[in-house]
Amino acid sequence: MKNMDAFLNDRNQPKPQPPFQEPDLKSLDDFITYCSIFDPTISTQSGRFIDRANLLFCDRLYRDELIINLFNKFSDIRCAIEVLENFILFICDAPLYSENPKEYSLEIIEDRFSKKPKLNTSWKNLKNSQVHSLKTYAYLRGSFDNETFQSWLILKTPTKNTKYAKSPKNMMGYGNTLPEADLEFHKARIKTFTNSQIIIDSFIEQKIPLTKQRMFDTCKKIDPMVNPNTVTFAYHENGFSYIELSYFELSCQSNTHKFTLNVGRQKITWEVVKILAIEDEEHPVNINFLGKGKTLQEAINMCEFQYQKCINNNKKIAEKIALKQQEEIQQSLMIDNLEGEEFFNELIAEYGEDIFPDRD
Repeated sequence: MKNMDAFLNDRNQPKPQPPFQEPDLKSLDDFITYCSIFDPTISTQSGRFIDRANLLFCDRLYRDELIINLFNKFSDIRCAIEVLENFILFICDAPLYSENPKEYSLEIIEDRFSKKPKLNTSWKNLKNSQVHSLKTYAYLRGSFDNETFQSWLILKTPTKNTKYAKSPKNMMGYGNTLPEADLEFHKARIKTFTNSQIIIDSFIEQKIPLTKQRMFDTCKKIDPMVNPNTVTFAYHENGFSYIELSYFELSCQSNTHKFTLNVGRQKITWEVVKILAIEDEEHPVNINFLGKGKTLQEAINMCEFQYQKCINNNKKIAEKIALKQQEEIQQSLMIDNLEGEEFFNELIAEYGEDIFPDRD
């Protein structure tokens, strides 16, 4: 009886799963399909490949050049990937951080449970939702000395193809399989987050706005006439190696003030500009008074100090007005000269260099 119970228990036990083996990714389509199973937000349109011909003729984006250099620097392949036989590199992207990721995701969820037509979640629409950085998947395969190599690289990359972006040494992961590389990538993100104590504390203690709506609400308390249509968010590409909410700029303005918030890796700076409109029949101009500070109040105080210092000195304000008018007149003349030169060149292109008739 005991033997029968043991036999039944053995039958009910789940069979051990064999070790995970990745499929043989022979084509770009195979690669995109495999990555999409792992991460459904991947854009199928972003898929691209680099082979030996691309390497020889440098037919690739700078971002892809960066990936090649990273493979050469950090992977455990015993040679430069340029000398690998049967070399192929597949690459694709997924949105990593957008301005309103929660709101965008909520739209998709609500749409799935409604009878309305499905929301178009194409890469173009996702890019238009203000994606600021990408999660790039790269798969390298090749052989050397009759030994086959394969390696994965996952990293955070800028949306712009900028050659001045810093190396993503703090935002990348390597592995022999996709899950291994992704695990290392998330470890890197966590480490970067925990190393950002100063900026995180500043967000909490100083009530730093992180969204356009919060920026508008904050500045409206200072100037009720701030225009909501002027609020902008700009993500600095040189900071893509760090936590998402760093290296960005928020700004908004009214007719009399402009507010700018600059967030770096470990530094936050506010700028406040007070705009004084000078009504002049011939040359009306705006005079700006700038104040900077670690907090919004510091910047406001500095701005007001500069304004009062100038406005109470008739000679100084007159000099500022004259200088500003002269600058704008010079700028207007330069524009007129450029437009005249362009028009003259167009005439020469159409009628030849002898465009003026003889007046003998």
